[in-house]
Amino acid sequence: MSRMVMAVWAALVLGGMSSATQAQEDWPDLTGDWSGESEAVVIGDTLHHEAGDMPHLSSVMFTLAIEGQDGRRFWGTISSGEDSKPLIGVIRNDRRTIHFTDSDGYGFLELVAEDVIEHCYVHANPGSQVASCITLARQP
Repeated sequence: MSRMVMAVWAALVLGGMSSATQAQEDWPDLTGDWSGESEAVVIGDTLHHEAGDMPHLSSVMFTLAIEGQDGRRFWGTISSGEDSKPLIGVIRNDRRTIHFTDSDGYGFLELVAEDVIEHCYVHANPGSQVASCITLARQP
């Protein structure tokens, strides 16, 4: 190969590497308050929903407060009028799929738009079960 071709090839490779490194650092900013109303199916006695022995539908307003974020990792609280729990989570490499856990369950978030997240949550404990999804909007 000629020196000119090798120089161009090296520039392309190094440029691509720095772009990949830059992309690894560009995580969506999730910090702030997000709120929305849940659509849940519930059995048992839960922190946020009305208790009942039979499966029943429940809708509750929630606020997700992302208090801190470092790259793909974040932490905050999830709250309703009844209770508040700490949560921690991570953003996947696709920068849209997000996994989190709180004190008794786990969930998945999807960044639908810059200011809209779909939040789905499940838990199964001896005294309760919850399956819920919420469309959360970032609050100004």
